[in-house]
Amino acid sequence: METDNTHTVDEDSLGGVVHGHYGLHGVDAQSLIPQPQVGVHYASPEDIRAMLDAYAKFKGFAVSVRASNRITYRWQCVHGGKYRNTRNLPAEITVDPALVADPTAPRRQRKQTTKRTNCPWLVRAGLSQTELWKITKVVDEHNHRLYPDDPTVYHQNRPMTKQRVQRKKPRKPSARVLEQQMVGGAGLGGMDSTLKIISLVPQDFEQGMMDPELDIGLDESLMRTIGTQTEEL
Repeated sequence: METDNTHTVDEDSLGGVVHGHYGLHGVDAQSLIPQPQVGVHYASPEDIRAMLDAYAKFKGFAVSVRASNRITYRWQCVHGGKYRNTRNLPAEITVDPALVADPTAPRRQRKQTTKRTNCPWLVRAGLSQTELWKITKVVDEHNHRLYPDDPTVYHQNRPMTKQRVQRKKPRKPSARVLEQQMVGGAGLGGMDSTLKIISLVPQDFEQGMMDPELDIGLDESLMRTIGTQTEEL
């Protein structure tokens, strides 16, 4: 008789158990924390992630999704992978002094720090024919220090406060002031003028028109015309 090894994870209960690891004494938390095991089925990727987060918090590291699609997921330690320098520049760069405010000023250097240590820890899962998610690979090894006594050194293991939720909200696109040469446009009365407008964000555009610091000297009819064109963008 085949046993049912499908797991459903209660994230709230796991959080309490993990907290007991470093907050309470006399509790055998190791036996209560599910561990990633090849062949175990879960109802959804979210259930697997909840289990992995609880396990990582207990061990003292953090997990992130590195690859996913409709049928496979791969989670890795946040220290996985290698740092890639995407700003490779030639050894010698010729700079026109006329384009530099102060050619003698030191060039701004990127701080060469990275948390990536090429940590091998990973868990891979795939959607099985039974419509359950099966763990297919586990590499439970690290090449860096773990923090089981204080896993909150990783922001992934900290409580989701109101401030963190607000910071995670998508930011409004920044208002960009553009120089746009408008020549003989319809509705502009055939006038040639260089206009500073706020593009792509109509509400910011309207607010910018009321900002005296932008120094935009336009009459109301011209403002309405530009506002309409901006909304169409």
